[in-house]
Amino acid sequence: MRVAALTENWRLFGWLAAVTSVLVVWPAFRLDLDDSQNALRLIRHSVRCSLPFFLCAFVASAWCRLHPNWWSRWLLRNRRIFGLLFAFAMLWQALFIAQLFVVDAALFREIVLDPRFLLVDGLGYIFIGTMSVTSFNAIRRRMSPTTWKRLHKAGMYYLWLVLAGTYVYVTLLGQFQFSPVALAFVLALVLRIVAARHGHHQVRDAHSSRTLPTA
Repeated sequence: MRVAALTENWRLFGWLAAVTSVLVVWPAFRLDLDDSQNALRLIRHSVRCSLPFFLCAFVASAWCRLHPNWWSRWLLRNRRIFGLLFAFAMLWQALFIAQLFVVDAALFREIVLDPRFLLVDGLGYIFIGTMSVTSFNAIRRRMSPTTWKRLHKAGMYYLWLVLAGTYVYVTLLGQFQFSPVALAFVLALVLRIVAARHGHHQVRDAHSSRTLPTA
């Protein structure tokens, strides 16, 4: 099998999912899994392992619009895979949340039944699940292109807001070890804004070039 074949579509998903699983689970072998604090550590760790995949999916189209080259086209071509890898990594978080229920049901109820978790994180899980299901062509074909685009655009920006807000907030609280993550999310949004403005300028220039002079 050629190496190039491993960097596309489902083969890319397969080996990256396997690597992600190892990275997510590896700390568990050094922790006491009967300790609720360790369950919380694994929950946070699984989210951090998912972040590169989200950022790749988030910036793919913008990067390709601003800098069309082999790398950006590859990223755009595999954007769906990176989105599904993000969902896969977040599935590990859900499993660790279930583990928290096993080791400390009272703490689980305190966290999961908190209104903020139910509203903010609950909606995030709904977006992740819905976007994952509608990423498959069999489901996507049953939706109008406009509806599909609105769903995925809303989901991406909502998830960006939740994740970026979390890491910007903890950085401002003095946990500066997370400042690179916060900066990466801010720069990702800036990239999308710049790409959108660039696209509007291109459309306007193209429209102007097709307009015939009136005098």
